[in-house]
Amino acid sequence: MVKHVVISGAAGQLGRVVCREFLAAGYFVHALISKHDTTEWDLSSGFISVHKLDLTDKLEVEQFTSLLKQSKIAVHAALFLAGGYAEGTIKNTTREQISMMFKVNFDTAFYLSQALFNEMNALTSEGYLFFVGARPAIEPEKGNNAVAYTLSKSALINLAQRYSLTPENVNIHAHVIIPSVIDTPVNRVNMPDEDFSQWVTPEAISERIIQIITRNDRPCLIVKMYEE
Repeated sequence: MVKHVVISGAAGQLGRVVCREFLAAGYFVHALISKHDTTEWDLSSGFISVHKLDLTDKLEVEQFTSLLKQSKIAVHAALFLAGGYAEGTIKNTTREQISMMFKVNFDTAFYLSQALFNEMNALTSEGYLFFVGARPAIEPEKGNNAVAYTLSKSALINLAQRYSLTPENVNIHAHVIIPSVIDTPVNRVNMPDEDFSQWVTPEAISERIIQIITRNDRPCLIVKMYEE
């Protein structure tokens, strides 16, 4: 039986690769993208559906999850890849910047993960929630130049912990992937003097997530993908 996976931020540089890898692994992918995105998708395989919605709008998210329920689709895994980055020290970070980072990094995952958690936990089969954290969120000394970003990623990690610690949760496994810098063309342009060999590729992230799901792997909540 084909298993279904929901991937938010599917049109991003990480999301596109993850979608491709999950399709190659035989999953049916529900790709969630921004309403304004113009990415062209190859739907010929029949194993992918693309949905445009505002992930920070609770009503739109509920309409999407209701559609899944009406179609009797049981989601096996959900990957929350939508997000963004902003620099700023504690001296110059504004409340508006913090709000924006929370909107793109936390809010985009909150409504969707909440709705899917409730649906997935009602099933008897196991399910998985994957969030993308950031190293500064678990190593605070590394977040001095990206305060708003670090705060939002810290909240995301805490959210994942709430799912893991919910007493009613009997079969949903929440994990937070903590990459080094993700090796994308945009990051290479923005950080040309960095050592790219120390970065983690989108393919490696995809492989690790699929490994956790398919091999019944049970890592701890935090999945570090960098050398310490």
